[in-house]
Amino acid sequence: MAEILAGPLVGAAFAGIGNSKKNWGHLLVAIDPGAARRPDEFTGKVAAMVAKIKSTRRLPGIDEIIVPGEREEQLARQCRESGEIDIEDNLLAGLRLPRTSRTAIKFCRIATGITAHCLQVRTRTGGFSGMR
Repeated sequence: MAEILAGPLVGAAFAGIGNSKKNWGHLLVAIDPGAARRPDEFTGKVAAMVAKIKSTRRLPGIDEIIVPGEREEQLARQCRESGEIDIEDNLLAGLRLPRTSRTAIKFCRIATGITAHCLQVRTRTGGFSGMR
């Protein structure tokens, strides 16, 4: 189903038909849960589903069951609290290019909620760099 939606529906290559090296298909679907039910009912049902998933018996060695987006939310919260964001060294080098610096700062602000003037970037090798 996903290949149908992101291939023939949007005019992209699919299943070996067409030039898949240059004609990738992308489809964005936005769903308004409020169109189907009251928002508080929806969020309540989602919370119940997450609680059920998290209460599932864990295998030995598994400390916690997490749901999609939970790890990213934890990381974003840590970035906001510390004022730092971890990135790869090669990405930092690319972000330092003059023509990309404004875009990089805008992305970091959106991704972390940190204002540009206080953002510190910590690379995987432990170096720090202020992004202004």
